[in-house]
Amino acid sequence: MHSNLHLLRYALPVVIAIAAIEAAVLIFVRKEPYNWKASLASLGDALARDFVIKPYLNFSIALPAIVWAVTHNIGAVPLNPWLAFLVLFFGQELAYYWFHRCSHRMRWLWATHAVHHSPNELNFSAAYRFGITGGLSGTALFFVPLLWLGFPPPAVFGTLGLNLLYQFWLHTNWIPKLGWLE
Repeated sequence: MHSNLHLLRYALPVVIAIAAIEAAVLIFVRKEPYNWKASLASLGDALARDFVIKPYLNFSIALPAIVWAVTHNIGAVPLNPWLAFLVLFFGQELAYYWFHRCSHRMRWLWATHAVHHSPNELNFSAAYRFGITGGLSGTALFFVPLLWLGFPPPAVFGTLGLNLLYQFWLHTNWIPKLGWLE
């Protein structure tokens, strides 16, 4: 399952470089303080997760449910039609919404998700601080219904990777959000 999120591993150097540029802009242009300790903690978390945990300790309590859903899906969904892609996109958004909401409400999931919220500043380096216990907490369970519907695992977890890359841009205070249109 995690192997389908390779997109994030390849994007990680770019994301880290953008976070470093953000730090430089905040320090040298905006003359604001920057918490290098928090940034280095995020970097350590990302490197440990992607280059130690996933390659050598790749474990997910969701794996039996994922295997069952893929094996017993109600029909393979071809991704060629736009409708299938839209269903996958919005289905993934719905699954992610419930994952994120439950991660703030359920202590078992919050134990993993709290790592993401541990920095005091909202900046790009906080965006890639996910923690290393996602497989242990079973976060992938929220995406099992999409697999059961027949979407292939690379498509489901690939759209999750794209979602996370989009959300990277939401993790800073100094870039305007859509709310500035109001």
